[in-house]
Amino acid sequence: MPAEPTTTTSTTTSTVPVDQTCTLIGPGVDLQGCDLSGQTISHVDLSNTDLANVDLSGARVFNVNLSGATLTDVNLSGAIVSDVDLTGASLKNADLSGARLTNSNLTNVNLVGADLSGADLGGSTVVLSDLHNANLSGANLRNSVLANLNLAGADLSTADLRDATLRISDLFTANLAGARLNRAVLVGINLTSSTLTDADLTDANLSDVDITAAVRTGAIWTGATCGFGSEPSVLCVDFVASAP
Repeated sequence: MPAEPTTTTSTTTSTVPVDQTCTLIGPGVDLQGCDLSGQTISHVDLSNTDLANVDLSGARVFNVNLSGATLTDVNLSGAIVSDVDLTGASLKNADLSGARLTNSNLTNVNLVGADLSGADLGGSTVVLSDLHNANLSGANLRNSVLANLNLAGADLSTADLRDATLRISDLFTANLAGARLNRAVLVGINLTSSTLTDADLTDANLSDVDITAAVRTGAIWTGATCGFGSEPSVLCVDFVASAP
């Protein structure tokens, strides 16, 4: 009598719902928990899409509309993101370490607690966004336009801010130790209790910035100018020398 055929049953654990296909359809779709790592995503409208907990590590994302999208806890580490609209998106606690976000629009974005260490945001526009306690250590922000940001408690140590413009932003207790701020334009920023230890501010232009409120041991002020209100600008090195 022939032997009965054996049946093998495998059990797979997944965070993706059973009816979730992870296919990029269009605006408003639910892609939460999908694995899109290493994929190329371009010329797609994903506005207001739920991408929470999605794995996009190493992905290439070009010309995509992600305005209003939910990207909480998303993994974008090592991803290349170019010409992407992230206006109004939430990237709270997202992992963007080592990612490239060049020429992207980050207006009114929630980046609270996000990891942007070593990320490349060169030439990007970041305005009206919340980066409270974000990690931007070693990030490239060169030639970027940064305005009306909450950077309180953020880690910007060794970040590259050369030729960047940073206006009307809160850097209370922020860490800028070893940051490169050569030729940067800093206007109306709050540096209270922040750390500028060993930062390089050569030829930087500081206006309405109280640098005396910061820890500035070892900072380089060569050619940097400091101005307050209607008072004429003075060399920061002279101002620092006379400050308490």
